[in-house]
Formats: sequence, C-alpha cells, structure tokens
Amino acid sequence: MRQGCGASNQCVVRMRWVRCGHLAVVCSLLLTGHAPAESGQRMLEDAIQEYTTGLDTSDHELRVERFRRALRLFAQTIEERKVENADLYANLGNAALQCEQLGQAVLAYRRALATEPGHTRARQNLNFARERLPNWVPRPRNQTLLDTFFFWHQTLSPSERSMAATCCFAVAATLLALAFAWKKLWARNVAVLPALFWLALTGLSAWETRVSASDDVVVTAPEVVARAADSTGAPARFAQPLPGGTEARVLERRTDWARIRLADGRDAWVRASSLGSVYNHSSP
Repeated sequence: MRQGCGASNQCVVRMRWVRCGHLAVVCSLLLTGHAPAESGQRMLEDAIQEYTTGLDTSDHELRVERFRRALRLFAQTIEERKVENADLYANLGNAALQCEQLGQAVLAYRRALATEPGHTRARQNLNFARERLPNWVPRPRNQTLLDTFFFWHQTLSPSERSMAATCCFAVAATLLALAFAWKKLWARNVAVLPALFWLALTGLSAWETRVSASDDVVVTAPEVVARAADSTGAPARFAQPLPGGTEARVLERRTDWARIRLADGRDAWVRASSLGSVYNHSSP
C-alpha cells in the first residue's frame, strides 16, 4: 500500500486550507511572543513558499521534492528556535503527509494536539492520516463522552486553566466565609458550583500531566519489523512489518531497543531509532 497523499485529488482538496493556515502560524507566533529570530522567520517564510509552490506543481516528483523541502524547513524552525506552536506542528504534518512520510505526519499532528488539545485542524488531519494506514494496524481509541463533556477544558492554555482554577477556588472560599460569618445559607449553596469547577480543573490538569509524562510514540520509519525479543535474530511478532504512522506506548527500553504496546494491547520489540516520541521531543 502506498503511504501518503501523492497526487490524490482527495488529499489535495482536503489540504488546501493550509494556504490560509500559513498566515495563522506567523500571526500566532507573533501574538504569543514566540516569534522566531530573523533567520528563523526567513526559514519559516521559505517553508511556506516551498509548500505553496508544491501545491501548484503538477509533476509528481517535483511536487514531492517541494514538500520535502518544506518539511525540512518547518522542522528546522521548530528545532533551532525551540518553538512550541500547534499551528506550526500542524503545517509540519501537512508537509510530511504531502511528501508521503506518513509516520512524520502522524507524529507532527500528535505533537500539535499535545501542545493544544483542542486544535481542530490537527485533529481532522490526524484522523485523515490514520485512514491511510492498513486496516490491520490498531488505532488509538476515539474521543470519549468524558472528553466531549470537558471540551471547554481543552480550549484553555495551561496558564489559563491555572488562573481559572485559582479564581474558582477564591470565589468558593469567599462564599464559604460569608456563609460561616453571616450564616448565609445561599452563600454555602452557591459555593458548591465554583468548588466543583475548581476540583474539575485541578483533577483534569493532574490527569493531563500524568498522560503527558507517558511515553507515547509513533513509528516514523517507513516500516519496522516488530520482534518477540530485543534482538535482530528474534522471530517477527506480526505477519507484516509495522508501517510508519503506527501509534504505540513504550513499556521498556534496552539499549537500542524499545518494547511497545499497540492500541489493541499487543506488545513487541522494535528498534528505538524507528520511533518518535510525542511528548519528549528530544527523544528519537
């Protein structure tokens, strides 16, 4: 099976929105105070130019080469300037998807969502990238009812969540103080609501911190043979190699090997160099 979009009309149509998304990247970097230095800005502009030119290139080989250059420049901007920006990760994923590097695309979209869980475009394109995988490859679970109920929590940045939790605690404490000092029953009853919001915010933030500390990874190599043990001589764990874009969690590491668990619970050993970490960006 061919990985990536190639010249597929469906893919081109679904990815055209990036023409407008580029400006969003630059603006969001400026507004959040994370604009790259002048050289980084030029690198970002060059990446945008390469991507835009790639969209207008009909020759398949030239088109893929343009997107490869865009991918390299987006990656350099992130790595050299230490920019943590969901829009930029999403554009990195788009470039990877267009130049048929499915593993890099899935990893970039996952990193975009780790940076900003409510990023709609990254979520949509991640789902699209997952559809490119063979049917036998297990996918992570879909969004749950709990995730949907607490969608508002995902729209806030960590600092905004912290501020909201502090405000809720202050309001609840003030109302309880009024209830005890002046024996106001209504104040005690009203204090329940901000107290519940405070508990929800702190609890979800603690859960998010635990999840972020987990070693979620994506296979970034075109394919990797999953083995029953940490040795090239060990038998293959599955009938087919794991394709790029397979998502898993690391259970154990040994020198150049990692034992991973797939979304369906099966585990296997793979070369650590074939994996990209979602949360720990310094890892291979």
